Amino acid sequence: MKHLFLSPHLDDAAISCGDYIDNLVRTGHAVTVMTVFTGSAERLSMLARIIHKKFRLRDEEVMDVRLQEDRSACTLLGADTIHLGLPECLYRFDEKGGPTYRKLNELFETDPSREPAASKEIISSLGDIDFTQYDLIYIPLGVGRHIDHLLVREAVELVASTSFPLSKLMYYRDLPYLDYGTDPNWRSELAKGMEEVCIMLPSLSLRKKLAAIERYRSQLRMLWPSRFRMLRQIAAQARSFKDVHIHIEGKYGFPLYIRTQRAVITVNH
Repeated sequence: MKHLFLSPHLDDAAISCGDYIDNLVRTGHAVTVMTVFTGSAERLSMLARIIHKKFRLRDEEVMDVRLQEDRSACTLLGADTIHLGLPECLYRFDEKGGPTYRKLNELFETDPSREPAASKEIISSLGDIDFTQYDLIYIPLGVGRHIDHLLVREAVELVASTSFPLSKLMYYRDLPYLDYGTDPNWRSELAKGMEEVCIMLPSLSLRKKLAAIERYRSQLRMLWPSRFRMLRQIAAQARSFKDVHIHIEGKYGFPLYIRTQRAVITVNH
């Protein structure tokens, strides 16, 4: 089977689903990670410059380094990569030429309807993709309400309504935003009308995921205060999901979300 993971940014799929991707590849499936926002900035807002300093990278090298990190991580996981080259929220500007986002909190407090131009651009880029070649397509739920994650979800759902069966869509939880605890209503709002499915993964896939995350060195500094905190948080998250109906020694549960019209998941593990 062929699987496509839509990743808003260069790291999202690996952080959220790296262990699941590893297990798919180990069991003979073909995986592609398609990252939407991989474009370089033509000019930078003050917020973008501040974030770049947290990466400890020069402005002109940020995207080249991040692309290299992504290729390295996906190669480790055994996944192919596609980069769509659109500008992420830090690099977008409004009709008047000002930065769309001036403060970090705005990235998590903006409704996608306020970015029609970005939405249109994503949909246009996705229109060039032959989704029919993939058996299952994975997209973020949008936990944490990051504007780019919500835009990607809505765009894929819109394309799916005319290009491929909605039954192909599977939703993953957005890490590390889930662990921040800032979105307590995500189940009732973002996963409304969906069924939670537990996929059992071996502990070796968790180790591979952790190794893949470490390939994103620039992002580790932004998302976690230390390497130890990253390792502890990701490992704790893997142990936190419990399915009362399933317990297999040496394995842990990985949750995915599907629309309730779909009765079963068709991936063998």
